[in-house]
Formats: sequence, structure tokens, C-alpha cells
Amino acid sequence: MDNELQQSWDWQIEGARSFDESVDNDHTWPPPNLSVLTAAVHATTLRRLHPFTSHASLHLSSSARCWEPGARTAPACIAMGPSGDYFVWSGEMGTNEQVLVLETPDPAAAAARFEELLAGWE
Repeated sequence: MDNELQQSWDWQIEGARSFDESVDNDHTWPPPNLSVLTAAVHATTLRRLHPFTSHASLHLSSSARCWEPGARTAPACIAMGPSGDYFVWSGEMGTNEQVLVLETPDPAAAAARFEELLAGWE
């Protein structure tokens, strides 16, 4: 893993830990389960991509700077639900073409389905 990619994962793992520690279920709806999801995805071949979060969802990109021209966002993501479940979506982010392919309370199962969806994506 190159240095920039390792830094992306280190930052995401630390950010997830901080997020989980700061969750106040009386005032926020996302549950404190981002750390286990991030660890589960990092344990797959998807660690070859750069992680980022947006709107309580874990996404992957071809670049550490996913907003820059030329960076591509993977056509799938995992959203966190208020009940603690994970929702794996297939399709381009922000389009009407997204399809829910799995709802599960198991972060490893969500990560495995995410990995299947992105097996051929670079």
C-alpha cells in the first residue's frame, strides 16, 4: 500500500473512531458503528481504494482527493441506518440509478457484498 493510500485509511479509521465516540443518540441519529464498518471494509481487497464518508455513508474513490477532476467515485456505497443496520447500495452516487442490494446488521457481510460489487472496478 502506498503512503498516500495508507494515510487515507489511517485518517478514515481515526475519523470513524472519533465519530463513534462523539455520537449522542439523544441528539443524532447515526449509531456509533462506523469504526467496525471501516475495519471490515479495510480487511477486504477494497483497501486498494481511498475511503471517505458523506451523509452517514462510506464511499470509495480512486483518489485521496475525491472532489478533484479526474478522481472517480466507486459505483457503490454502504449507508448506516438509524437502527444500526448497514445498507449496501449499487449504482452511481447521487443518481436515481442506485439500487439497495443488502440490508444487514453485520459489518463483515456488508463489506463482503461491497467487495463483490466493486471486484472489477479500479
